[in-house]
Amino acid sequence: MESNTKGSLSPKPRFWAHALSRAARISRSLSAASVFAACALTAAPALAQNPMEESAARSIGYMDCVIRTEAATIDVAVVALVEKCHYKLDRPVEDVIAELSAVLPLDDTAPLAEQLAPIKDRFTEAQFEYFVEMDAILDAAVSTDELGASLAKLEERALKSLGRSKEDLKVLEGISFARYSVELLSGYKETEAVYQDKGCCRFLRGVVRVARAVIVGVESGGTVGGIVAGVKAIAREIIRPG
Repeated sequence: MESNTKGSLSPKPRFWAHALSRAARISRSLSAASVFAACALTAAPALAQNPMEESAARSIGYMDCVIRTEAATIDVAVVALVEKCHYKLDRPVEDVIAELSAVLPLDDTAPLAEQLAPIKDRFTEAQFEYFVEMDAILDAAVSTDELGASLAKLEERALKSLGRSKEDLKVLEGISFARYSVELLSGYKETEAVYQDKGCCRFLRGVVRVARAVIVGVESGGTVGGIVAGVKAIAREIIRPG
C-alpha cells in the first residue's frame, strides 16, 4: 500500500490481497496459518532461503486468527490461540501465560535496543546490530510498501552475513516475522470516522508499533511470544481487520 494520503486505506490489488481475503474467511481455524505458510513458498527466492520463513508465515496466520477473536491481554490471547485457533502448546496454558507476563516488555513503543536490553547478552554485537537497523527502518517508514521492502532488503543481507546458530536464526525469525506483520496489516483498515479524526499517518504508526512488538515478542518469548505481543499491540491501535 502506498503512503496514506487518501480517505481509503484499502490495499491495492495484488497476490497478498487475495491471500489475506482467504485468511479473513478461515482465520478461526488452522487453515489461517496454512494460508500464510503457503505464501512463504511464493516469497522471493532470496527470502525463501530463510530457514525461519515458513515458521514466521505460520505465526502470522495464527496472529491474524487471535486478533479476530478480539483478544487484548496476554491471558486471553493465549487461551484464544489454543482454544479458538487450535495452536498446540508443549506446556500448560497457565505456564505460558506466566512466562510471557514476565518477559514481554510493558512498553512496546520503546526502541528495540531498549526493549531487548534484558536479553542483549544472548547476541553478538553483529547480531544485535540488526535490531538497531530494524529500529531505524521502522522509524523512517513512510508507507507500508516501503517498510516491507526495506525489511526484505535487510533480511536478504542478514541471510548472507549471519550464520545459522540458534541466535542467528532468532534474528532471522524476527526480521521475517516483522515483514509478514506489515503484509498482514496492509490488508487491514481503519474505520472512516477514525481516519478522519486521527489523520493519514495514524495507520502507519500503528503498523510500526505492531511490527516492533512482534520482533521483541519473538526474541523474548519465542513464537507464541511474537504472536501474543502482536495481538496486544494491535488491540491498542485503531487498525481493524478488513
